[in-house]
Amino acid sequence: MPSPPTPLPQAGEGRTPTGSDTLPVCSPLPPGGRGAGGEGTPSAANVMSPSFSPLPPGGRGAGGEGNAPPTFPISVKPPMPTDTRNLPAWPYPRTIAHRGAGKLAPENTLAAMRHGASFGYRMFEFDVKLSGDGRAVLLHDATLDRTTSGRGRADALTLAELVSLDAGSWHGPAFAGEPVPTLAAVARYLRANDLHANIEIKPVPGAEARTGAAVALDALSLWADASVPPLLSSFSQEALAAARRVAPALPRALLLDKLPPDWLDRLRQLDCVALDVNHRELDENVVKKAHESGFRVACYTVNDPERAAQLLAWGVDGVITDLVDRIPPVPADGN
Repeated sequence: MPSPPTPLPQAGEGRTPTGSDTLPVCSPLPPGGRGAGGEGTPSAANVMSPSFSPLPPGGRGAGGEGNAPPTFPISVKPPMPTDTRNLPAWPYPRTIAHRGAGKLAPENTLAAMRHGASFGYRMFEFDVKLSGDGRAVLLHDATLDRTTSGRGRADALTLAELVSLDAGSWHGPAFAGEPVPTLAAVARYLRANDLHANIEIKPVPGAEARTGAAVALDALSLWADASVPPLLSSFSQEALAAARRVAPALPRALLLDKLPPDWLDRLRQLDCVALDVNHRELDENVVKKAHESGFRVACYTVNDPERAAQLLAWGVDGVITDLVDRIPPVPADGN
């Protein structure tokens, strides 16, 4: 059997190895979703199969058998009984790739989503803000310096200027020339490959309402006839309120780093379908309380397989992770 794929270059400090790092590495699928000898995009059930060849950095695998299927270090018990009649629809996978492929590829790029998809992930969280001329692009920071070849404020450049920047070289030479993608380009890729979106509305300071409305309207148009709509989320309650005004049919989740005493009231005021919270704020009782109150639960950023297994066993509906090569993709309930 071939050895696990060599990790792609990563920016910043690495995670301190733990016992969970001895888990087998998840075998990615070849680009485009074709199996080794099969045709078409594999189903969520067979992405765990060892028959798919590992994808080396920047290219297609050489074929042959892949690695053994990854497993959680502890068993995932069935979630606590929940009366789903009181819960909003949740057609999304239970594991979600953070910014495309975590730290394995340049964040918020199409290259990252393709890499995340090669590990069997079917849903991607990514950040969207507006260019200086009001167009929706993928970028986390308010400034360009960390993840592109540009400098200064992101909203100081037009769309044409932003998409001409190099958003890949900071991560490694294999991604040199990767552009800043538009929301429209990402929507085309995801929809063509039956993948799902968690769009985090990430306004630059002072543009919360304008960004929330613009991104929601774009999402409404880009996913107009989709069977599964994108999930909108934001730390900005002003942005989510604006999204609700212009696109009330799109599901929304409120992002919180800390869980305030009035968290349920905030969810109700924004007509959200889900709480999306720092996983450190969750315990089994919080998950149960959210479900009993009619809200789904998502959490970020879970980079410990044992913790992911625990959260899923509690019934958390969506676990956002960087570790697409360590935490196996879990499909939507009922799939």
